[in-house]
Amino acid sequence: MSRKKPSSEPSPSAIIGFGVLLLAGGIGLAWFVVRQVFFGGAPPPNNIGDWIGAILLIAFGGVLIFVGGLILWNGIFGPSNEESEDVSGSTFQEECQLAEQQLGFPLPRHYLQTLEKMQLRLRAAVLNPESGIGINEHIAGGAAATPLDVVSVHGSCEAAAECVEEEFTQWLSGYVAIADDGGGGFYFVRKDSRGGVFMMDSDWLEEPREVSPTIESFLNQVIDNNWP
Repeated sequence: MSRKKPSSEPSPSAIIGFGVLLLAGGIGLAWFVVRQVFFGGAPPPNNIGDWIGAILLIAFGGVLIFVGGLILWNGIFGPSNEESEDVSGSTFQEECQLAEQQLGFPLPRHYLQTLEKMQLRLRAAVLNPESGIGINEHIAGGAAATPLDVVSVHGSCEAAAECVEEEFTQWLSGYVAIADDGGGGFYFVRKDSRGGVFMMDSDWLEEPREVSPTIESFLNQVIDNNWP
């Protein structure tokens, strides 16, 4: 569903190479000190300071061996970037299924594709108090950042629609509310394949009007708190 993004994490080959470097350095240091002290033909250390220094160098070599071995093990047997992406994708799909179960209808594929594509940016925006992204029961308004956020927004929209005469809200069955402007108005995507984002200005008399040509452009505007 989503396009893979380049990862800033080091590749497994780089991790393995670094682990090998530390492992080899630790072995070399420890062996050099042991050889000099016990097998180099030189007299052994004759005072406590020399012995402490030799022991510390051997211990440091041992630490390098341990750390290098651990990194090497993780590089060879740890999860790859592809596996991490699959886990993330799996979590998103599970959230989609849960949201659709609670809503009682499938969410539009084109909308979910955009949410999944923008997951990292949306998660960061939720943490920014200046952004309009994120659903918070203590703050009026907000745009859905996750499929489960849609459950909350659409539920609020349906609750508001119950206060309006039925003939005014028959169009609602063709839309899904994805954002609340905090003043009684809602933003929607269509349940069919037609893209764009639509807004209902709280009068419920006519179908929502299109305010953004794509979902991505709408979310980018809301991230900047520049609602269309």
